Amino acid sequence: MKFVTIPPAQGAASNPIAPLKHRVGDKLKERYDVLEALGGGNFGTVYRVLDTAVGNILAAKEMHVLSNPDTPSDERQDALELFRREALNLATIRHPNIPAAYFDQEVGQWHICPICGLDWGEASFCPEHGAPLLFIDARYYLMMDFVDGLTLEEVAATEMQARGMPLDENRALGWISQIASAVRTLHRVGTIHRDIKPDNIKIRTSDEAAVLLDFGLTKKVGEAGGYGTVAISGTTRFGTLGYAPDNPQERDHPEKRSDIYALGMTLYRLLSGRDPQNEPDLREMRLHSPRYFNTNVSPETEILIQRATQSDLDARFQSIDEFLEDLNSIIAPTTGTSSVPAFTFADGTKARTASELARLFDSHSEEAKTYLFNGMLGSWLVQNGFAAPARVAMGLVRSHSEQPDRALELLRRALYPTGTTNVLPRLEIEPDVLNFGSLDSGAKTRLDVRLKNTGPGLIWGKIKIPPKVRPGQTALSYAVKDILSGGAGTNESEPSLPGLVTPGEWAGNDVEISLELDTARVPVGAYSGVLLLETDAGTTRVPVSYSVVPLELEAAPPEIDFGSILVGRRAEQAIAIRPTRASGGIPRGAIYVGPSLGILSAPERFEGQDAVILSVDASSPSAVARLYEGLLQIDTNGGRLRVPVRYRISLPIERLAALIVLSLIYGALTGAGIRFFYGLVNPTFTTEWLLQNNGRSLAGLDFRGLGPLMVGSVFGAYGCYIFAQRERKVPPRERFGPLKNSDDSVLQTLPMLGLALGAFAGYLATELLHWTLWSAGDWLLFPIARLLPGRMGILARENAPFMWALLGGFTGFVWGVGRALSATGRAAGRIVFGVFTAVLFLFLLLFATLSNN
Repeated sequence: MKFVTIPPAQGAASNPIAPLKHRVGDKLKERYDVLEALGGGNFGTVYRVLDTAVGNILAAKEMHVLSNPDTPSDERQDALELFRREALNLATIRHPNIPAAYFDQEVGQWHICPICGLDWGEASFCPEHGAPLLFIDARYYLMMDFVDGLTLEEVAATEMQARGMPLDENRALGWISQIASAVRTLHRVGTIHRDIKPDNIKIRTSDEAAVLLDFGLTKKVGEAGGYGTVAISGTTRFGTLGYAPDNPQERDHPEKRSDIYALGMTLYRLLSGRDPQNEPDLREMRLHSPRYFNTNVSPETEILIQRATQSDLDARFQSIDEFLEDLNSIIAPTTGTSSVPAFTFADGTKARTASELARLFDSHSEEAKTYLFNGMLGSWLVQNGFAAPARVAMGLVRSHSEQPDRALELLRRALYPTGTTNVLPRLEIEPDVLNFGSLDSGAKTRLDVRLKNTGPGLIWGKIKIPPKVRPGQTALSYAVKDILSGGAGTNESEPSLPGLVTPGEWAGNDVEISLELDTARVPVGAYSGVLLLETDAGTTRVPVSYSVVPLELEAAPPEIDFGSILVGRRAEQAIAIRPTRASGGIPRGAIYVGPSLGILSAPERFEGQDAVILSVDASSPSAVARLYEGLLQIDTNGGRLRVPVRYRISLPIERLAALIVLSLIYGALTGAGIRFFYGLVNPTFTTEWLLQNNGRSLAGLDFRGLGPLMVGSVFGAYGCYIFAQRERKVPPRERFGPLKNSDDSVLQTLPMLGLALGAFAGYLATELLHWTLWSAGDWLLFPIARLLPGRMGILARENAPFMWALLGGFTGFVWGVGRALSATGRAAGRIVFGVFTAVLFLFLLLFATLSNN
């Protein structure tokens, strides 16, 4: 809101600011006609207005907001916010003893006299008082139901004048009980009234119900200076003197127990005839008990008043619930139903008996739930003498705070006398027979079912599937077993409708639930049974039927050929299991790989039409180079499928060549080793061979002597050095020699190159093999060698170095071929290799023997 102050004339005196006022006949918001001013207080003025839109009489309370130099602007804003929050809070409260209210505001331009509080249009000074006018652009209202009737103070005064006695105890207790119930509703939403007194309670003419009025504002509004009014009827920001507690703690910080004190003093006022706002009367009331002034007051009521008005907070009732419980315990035995007003809903509908109240719950369910949990229903039942339903209501408030709908329904049933018919809800099911039809194995489907209550109240219940009854055993025996085992029998039994999934429970008068049927784990066949819907009104049996048929499946592709797979490689093929026709079924099953398919791998299980991957890993140690053929077995929910699978594992050309070269190197090294051993056991020959036959070759690096061996050794040593530097992660710039920047393939080749050159160096290999084989052949094959022509021996001896080098290389070649054949894994290849090697060895022995004869 925007506050603008029109400065006063020079020299004008500062006067107190009057409350905002309307003249009779003014129109608020172009809708409400002001009929009369009902009164005012510290925080606002109340008018009786006519709502011209609907013709209702309302009470409009306007907040006092005027600009004043003595009032800080932040306090004005706080006051406005507190008024709005209080109004909105009150507007959310629904209680028959609290008038319905809502917050409203009007935007415009008003020039207000600070002395009389009236609007003077476009004038700058008040015509009556000559004061400069204050400008405001918004006015704020709390619109409430108008309660026609006398205040409780007026009723008490009238009774005293008419009979010369205070108010009747039963009537006073009944009205205070209604007001306490309203206060309990306020406390539960965090609101403190702070000004409970007979002047703020009206007795409604239409039904003689007590209605609590004048809710005031929070304490900051009263503390702000300059825009409130003077105190009226003894009201201060601490409440009304005599009805508000007098201890300093509560004066500064009012709390819920302060309202209990005010209720006690109000009851004391009604039953004693003394006015606590009168100082002498208040002193007497504090010195004496209520029965001192009125001997007709019961001891129980006197104790109630004394405890409620204790100055010590700890000695007072600690909550409004506790106060109301003691108050109702006094009312119940002494008050008949005729002295208690009918239970009235917000729309004016009334109930005078428990059965009438129960019948109104269906049409006023939301309102009735509010009244149940704020304690109003329980209080009304106690006041009318319905002790059993009242206890049920109190118990439901504690036990069903999270389920207000069910709490209201259980109370509705408890309100009817025993034996009343048509009290429970009636369940109607659409459709009343559930047929899912025929489904392919693995298919899923859903059926929507409508559950409707065609009777009174609220319905809820559980949905169960009974167990399957085995041959020779009845459903009754299963039920007895279930009861005796505490329910364990049902859990262990096979369901009569496998694959059917239900919500388990439901609540509501018109609910649609979904039943899901999943045939993934359901065997092929026909199924029928019942669905049990259990409610408080009984159990309803709904027939259910469906059938599951096999799913027709095929493999795509129908056969798999991986082709040729090189050793060390991996190959994959995709296969999908799909229905042969359009179907809602979902393929699922298991895959089995037979031993004939070797290292083929596949997932153990599959589900759905997505392709699964079959793989062959030829880098596996168990991989053998050969052809594999077999059938892949797939067990599905549509039967068993067999898919032909074929693949071959082959050796790559580069690997075969590497084996042969490596075999040549091994053969040469073996020959050199044998020659060296022979030299050790025959030192005379070794000395003669080294000095006479190979001396010159060594000096001239002749390839027939030791020169190549030395050269090869140097190359091999350098290669080993460079390779070792690389393994130690020495940077290339720190290595030695021309090949320091070589890659791994060169570095790994240098040692082998050096060994190969040395192994094939001239006589070191050939003569060593020659003398070794000759020695063995002369002993083994000497008789055969004698029978052959001698010319062959001469030729062999003359060409021995060349021949033996050729035979050594050929032997290595045979070894490489044998390794390749052995890698195939076939027994025939290994046998051929063994026979060929044996024949070649015999041939070498024979050749050695002939060349030395």
